Amino acid sequence: MDSQKKTCLTESRMQQLDQLDLDEICEMIADGCSLAQIGAKFDRSRNVIWKFLQKNEEHRQAYLAALQERGFHHANMIERLVLKVEN
Repeated sequence: MDSQKKTCLTESRMQQLDQLDLDEICEMIADGCSLAQIGAKFDRSRNVIWKFLQKNEEHRQAYLAALQERGFHHANMIERLVLKVEN
């Protein structure tokens, strides 16, 4: 592949990343969505979503915070299930 085609592909991939909304993606992660589910919603691959979340330190920190929120979300779901079983 010549350098012009590589440049076009790189620019296209960067445009895909720039069109994504960090807050919306992190909210979906916090609500329990997988990267594959998020990719499907935005018509992107799981890999594109991952690269977007690793794009810079701000994105990485937002992703880590969203993962922590997802942990709390799942813990709450488990607690509710336990309460239903106990009652």
